[in-house]
Amino acid sequence: MAVFDYHGLLAHVSHSFECIVYGDNQNVALACNDCHEVIIDFDRPDFDNASSIEEIAKSLTENEKAILRGSRDNEFANAVEDFSFPWVFAVVEASGLSPQVGRGTISSLVQKGIVAISDYEAKGKAEDMIFALTELGKAVYSIVFLR
Repeated sequence: MAVFDYHGLLAHVSHSFECIVYGDNQNVALACNDCHEVIIDFDRPDFDNASSIEEIAKSLTENEKAILRGSRDNEFANAVEDFSFPWVFAVVEASGLSPQVGRGTISSLVQKGIVAISDYEAKGKAEDMIFALTELGKAVYSIVFLR
């Protein structure tokens, strides 16, 4: 179990730690030797071990590229522009993917740090959420589509 907040980490002050590599040297964890607890676990090798934005851009799937295209080419807003945030349903519709595949693909982009999703007025439905490219997302977008 990983520690996710200040109080969880505070419990490990003055303990000894070890950095452990696992999974064919692609994953890294920081473990507390005193408590035998994993503090931080980096286990997404496809993204976390990418050495450059170019590698991240090259690793995008066709569905991820379709969502990024849809974030720009929809009827509401252009996510590539600053302070312009389209609706998730508009991005998925413009991508040409089915709603289920589109939402799953957006989830993948969120995990990679390329996209951020905000709840609009706490409605909780994926279709009512706002889609935004992160700074990394804008850089990846420019490599994939503007070069």
